[in-house]
Amino acid sequence: MKKSKAAPNGWKRGRHEKRCEEVPAVAEMRPLIGIMACLRPGNPPFREQATYAAMSAAANRMGAVCAVFSPAAATGCRHLLAAYQLQPNGEWRKSTIPLPDVVLERTFCSSPEDERAVRAARAHLTKQGVLLLSGKIGGKLTTYRILSNFGQVKPFLPATEPFVSPAGLLRRLSQQNAAFLKPDGSSKGLGCMRITASAAPGTACLDEHSGRRYHAEGRDADNRLFNRSFDNRKELAKWVKGITAGRRYLVQDDLRLTGKDGCPFDLRSLVQKDHAGGWSVTGIAVRQGSKGGVTANLHGGGKALSALGHLTEQFGPVRAAKQLKQIKSLSLAIAGILEERFGRLVELGLDFGIDPDGRLWFLEANSRPGRASFREIQDPLAAESSASRPIAYALRLASARPRAALRNIYTFRNSEKGVSFRRIYP
Repeated sequence: MKKSKAAPNGWKRGRHEKRCEEVPAVAEMRPLIGIMACLRPGNPPFREQATYAAMSAAANRMGAVCAVFSPAAATGCRHLLAAYQLQPNGEWRKSTIPLPDVVLERTFCSSPEDERAVRAARAHLTKQGVLLLSGKIGGKLTTYRILSNFGQVKPFLPATEPFVSPAGLLRRLSQQNAAFLKPDGSSKGLGCMRITASAAPGTACLDEHSGRRYHAEGRDADNRLFNRSFDNRKELAKWVKGITAGRRYLVQDDLRLTGKDGCPFDLRSLVQKDHAGGWSVTGIAVRQGSKGGVTANLHGGGKALSALGHLTEQFGPVRAAKQLKQIKSLSLAIAGILEERFGRLVELGLDFGIDPDGRLWFLEANSRPGRASFREIQDPLAAESSASRPIAYALRLASARPRAALRNIYTFRNSEKGVSFRRIYP
């Protein structure tokens, strides 16, 4: 006797519409939102677990299902893929799911292998007809050049140019005595550094050829602090050439974005699409670094503070309110400009700085923003909205498309000689 085909984990088996009375109708299946994230060691094997748990809870409240999967799981799959789903007890369980209706990409690549896997997964999911919301934007220099064409934003952009050689950096140091270097494509403050020039002891003045010493401080690509001094131009040039080798760097003016206490700080504005498809500012938080540091990123040991409270301490209540209003206006304008240039976006983390004189600067845009700042400052509304808005927007897009689950189950039934599998969602 021919052995019957086993059903995938979490699925019910039926043949020619028989023995399926206990299974909910396919048309009543809940929308499936996928989150694509790179694998990391651990259980579950991905980062940002708190964020994905909040997004899964939001999806459940909206009558949908959310699952997290890796690029490798998506590549080559036809109808089913391995993923992780949050259970009612708060644990993540590995399961098999059909292709999602919409995929939110939250990939953070740490190797060339990760990058290749993400590219392959994007191509395959698109070929399968899945709506992929990658939200990818260009590097910092590309973003700077785009925004510099808009009069509303240009006054808030620090002078930025590509790092070409140590010689160009030395020319800038001869004019301004300080410069800020950062990688074109990294985030979290990794690889950022401040380089300053000063007169050597016993030297009456600074000149381009003698009596100068140099100092570099910041974080390397592995998030380790460094603090180095150089006795002459040649030593600095050799070190800079080595640390920037193989990477695109930018050179900016050193803005000295510090508070009265000497601690660096910036402001993260999280701007997201809402359920109607329009841009909204979900929240703004201050990120403060350690005294004498170069960056304020949370991954570098910084802490989150209330934006209104911190700015009020620095500049007074009237000016603080005006600055926040300006940040919100610029955030919406920048989001619209970048979406017009790069295509459909879901969310952006926009970083602003304010110098000791109170002047506002736009620093950079991130298409994979975190949410830890809002949890840390105990802003429950912003924390909840930061998780629910991407899900609501994804569901809005899913509602306007043929259901991926319906399409793929139909295909699967016909390709497997009449055997159909229907997902039973928790």
